[in-house]
Amino acid sequence: MYLKEFFSKNNKELTLWLEDINNKSENTDNDQNLPKDILLEEHKENIAKYLSLSELNHKYLILVYCEIVLYMNRKGDYEKSRQCYSRLLELHRIIGYRNDDDDTDIFRNGLYLCDKKDIDSLISILSNSLETKRNNDGLDLLGYLHSLGSIHSDAGLPDESIKYHCEALEIVRKSECKNLEAKHLSRIGLAFLSKEDMEQSLKYHLDSASILNDIQHNSLLISELMNAALIYRAKGELKNAAKYFEDGLRTCKNFGNHQLLTNILGNLGLTYYDMGELDMSYNCFWEALQEHRRIGYKTGEAVDLANLGMIFKAKGLDELYNMYQKQSYEIYCSTRYKDNGIALSYNYSKIFIYDKKGEFEHSIRLYQQFLAFYRDIGCKQLEANTLTELGLSDDYINDIDKSIDYAMQGQKIFNELGYLDDESHCLWRIGYLYYCKGNFDNALEYLSSSVEIDKKTQEYFCLENKLIRIGELYYQKGDLQQFVNYYIQAADIYKNADKRHEEAQQYEEIFALLRKKEEFFEAIKFYRKAVEVYEEIGDMEKAIEGLLNIGDEYYNLKDYDQMLLNYKVAIDFYNDIGDKSKEADLLIEVSARLLDKNYFEQAIFFAQKAADISRDTNDKLNEACALSAIAAAYCLNDNSVEGINLYKHIIDIFVEEGSKNDEANVNECMGNFYNSKEDFDNAVFRYLRAAVLHMEADKGEKAAENYRKVGSIYVNTGDLDSAIIYYKKAVEISKNIGDTEREMDYLDYLGACHERKNDFSSARNAYFTAVSISKETGKPDKEIRYLKFVGKTHFKENDYVSAARFYLKAFRASQKSGLVVDEAICLKNLGIIYSELKNYMIAEKYYMEALSKIRETSSKNVEANILYQIGSFFLSRSNTFLGLEYMNQAAGIYRSTGNKKLEAEVVNCTGRTYFYLRIFDKALESYLRVLELNGGTGDINEEVRILNMIGKCYYINGNLDNAQKYCSEALKKSVDIENESERVIALRSLEDIFIKKRRK
Repeated sequence: MYLKEFFSKNNKELTLWLEDINNKSENTDNDQNLPKDILLEEHKENIAKYLSLSELNHKYLILVYCEIVLYMNRKGDYEKSRQCYSRLLELHRIIGYRNDDDDTDIFRNGLYLCDKKDIDSLISILSNSLETKRNNDGLDLLGYLHSLGSIHSDAGLPDESIKYHCEALEIVRKSECKNLEAKHLSRIGLAFLSKEDMEQSLKYHLDSASILNDIQHNSLLISELMNAALIYRAKGELKNAAKYFEDGLRTCKNFGNHQLLTNILGNLGLTYYDMGELDMSYNCFWEALQEHRRIGYKTGEAVDLANLGMIFKAKGLDELYNMYQKQSYEIYCSTRYKDNGIALSYNYSKIFIYDKKGEFEHSIRLYQQFLAFYRDIGCKQLEANTLTELGLSDDYINDIDKSIDYAMQGQKIFNELGYLDDESHCLWRIGYLYYCKGNFDNALEYLSSSVEIDKKTQEYFCLENKLIRIGELYYQKGDLQQFVNYYIQAADIYKNADKRHEEAQQYEEIFALLRKKEEFFEAIKFYRKAVEVYEEIGDMEKAIEGLLNIGDEYYNLKDYDQMLLNYKVAIDFYNDIGDKSKEADLLIEVSARLLDKNYFEQAIFFAQKAADISRDTNDKLNEACALSAIAAAYCLNDNSVEGINLYKHIIDIFVEEGSKNDEANVNECMGNFYNSKEDFDNAVFRYLRAAVLHMEADKGEKAAENYRKVGSIYVNTGDLDSAIIYYKKAVEISKNIGDTEREMDYLDYLGACHERKNDFSSARNAYFTAVSISKETGKPDKEIRYLKFVGKTHFKENDYVSAARFYLKAFRASQKSGLVVDEAICLKNLGIIYSELKNYMIAEKYYMEALSKIRETSSKNVEANILYQIGSFFLSRSNTFLGLEYMNQAAGIYRSTGNKKLEAEVVNCTGRTYFYLRIFDKALESYLRVLELNGGTGDINEEVRILNMIGKCYYINGNLDNAQKYCSEALKKSVDIENESERVIALRSLEDIFIKKRRK
């Protein structure tokens, strides 16, 4: 007999009780001065509320029975209260002890949605949020699908619940997230159970259990074994039910998971009772009772006592039955659940609503109320669960120390209860919070303790991720030995779970991180381990890729013999198995890698072998690809005539084979070569030919890029009108094929070209189009970029008011999107604009806001630029020393980031300022630094100017020898480059030096 049948059978009795409640005066037999009448009214209101909800979902009738028990008890009508309690116990025996993902456990006070308005409100909130998430690349989509599935289950709409969970299931299966797949299978199973479709429900729960067993997620596996057993019991297949309950109990005890222990014991007891195994049933109920008493869970204790009484009744021991039944009823009614359970239940459901609305402070306040309540009634398990929830609240209360304290209290209780899974969870949370505080030592202590518990309980699900996180922490601390140790442990878990690809990827990750620390040879050792794993599992492509990458690494280490050796080993793989086609492909790839490294002779050697193999196998296209590598080598190695002739031969092959895309690619390669040699006519010819062929091959994005290259050539040669024509072609093609990203990029080129022509109106049209596209495609960073460009065009036209308007728009868009660096840049530009408007007070305000904003980020070069602009602002306002202070801060940042060019620009400015102030020693120091920074930059004119300034400073300071040295060098270089003005300055300086020396 399942729920609907029970409710139908007992409907007449329930109706009489409800009529009795509604017809009688609440104040009869009650002292008017006591608040019992208020409590009775609350019970009546809740009975009405649950009756209303039962129209959505018949399971809410369970809560009606709970309320009637308490109402009649409060009323003093103990006979009816006990009769109703007996019905409640009957319901419990039909339903069994449930897990926390189901809503049919009559003793899980406080986990129901208690108002139809709440259900309707949540469905509305979640549905709207889901559509928003669908429109924003599906971020957090799974969470909303899960919540909608759950709320529709509460609303008595199992088909809708199944729909949402099935959609979520499809997503997680694509991402191969097995634990989430199992969870959604379980929720679908529960929804089918609500439909009383036992077969489908059982199928989904068993599928979920199978996955959880595979991934060794023991805590969830126990729940699914119990769910499957409950269905077998409901179907009357008691032996199967007992088997699955026993399996769950064994798993519970083996792995130290006590959270579900009482539930499984209770269910096993009920199953043995149904099978007539009264002694075995008694043992289960007695063990459950002791555990409930140990953790202080009163309602659980009440149910266990009633079940024990049921055993005595079946044995004919009515006196013992009556005693246990009485104890059970009194415990149930005397707990403060009868006073507070209603409000508690309602508030617990409110937490869910507050969380979905983002009103987390209300959720936290309610959790704190529950904490006080659970402590008052001595329920350790629920106290610890609530502390854990509060330990997760640091993101909302902005108090990590308080969250740590909550999590530590929860961990201590779980430790006392022996709930190892939950203790591990708390320890991990504490470790994470210490990590957020930057306390790595404490973080490692708690994270490692969590891992040790998982190893002890054999809870291997996600253990590898924990090991990786600990390894990352050691890596950040610089302890590479421990970093490697934990990453290897993770790799071993993958190996034992037969996840060999993940094992290999773990070794690759060790390689990448060690390489960053310049531990190159040790890094290569782990990449070799990855290659070995790929070989063992037969993934030859990944093994070969690994060998090629190892070869590249040896190139970086200048060990060219090892480089070639690894390349050849990779090639030998395909040679050994006789796969000529793949061998040729690999030879071409090796040739390309060698070309990138300027190993032209070797590149030609491997490409020729590829061409020979392709010729032997009559693969014309592959032969042409191999010859392309040879042609590229010739062109790059100053043998351009032979290279171009070979390219033309290759084009003939592709034409013969009808491969327009390959023909286009060769033309583009030739265009690149001609462009590099500044043979612009031939470059344009080849790029245009490539563009036409790409269009014919339906490769619009490549055609657009070739037109862009033609446009850029015309910009470089000063033919801006022609450049605009081809940039517009690139824009048009990208628009037609829906490539909005490239369309915006080409509009960028087009706008810049119009700016070069001082056609700012046309430039703005291009930028406005890009702004529109960026808004439509949800790219706020692009929108901000082009708004700034519009502001820049107005600035160039000296239309400072319009410039300010668009920079303000860009600033607001940056604020909305949380792009702090862009906010700072916009504020800086507003400072520049208001300086031009001579509104210096507003300008200084914007500059200082920009500096404050950028210091919230790690963008040091942008910070330095803002400091430079502020320094220039104060210098222009004759606040010279304050300006120099900001300039020197900017120079210091550029020095720390290694940006020599910008440091030189700033220091040059400070040198000029110090010289103007006649602080010649500081000026000399600045100019010497500029000379050092500009060395080898190729700007000889600037170098000569600096040499003359250094000579002047030495002259003024009286160091005539150094003055003569630098001015003589300036004279020589000015003559070499025919810089007449600096030559005259150097001659005059040398004349003054010689006069002064003679006077001495």
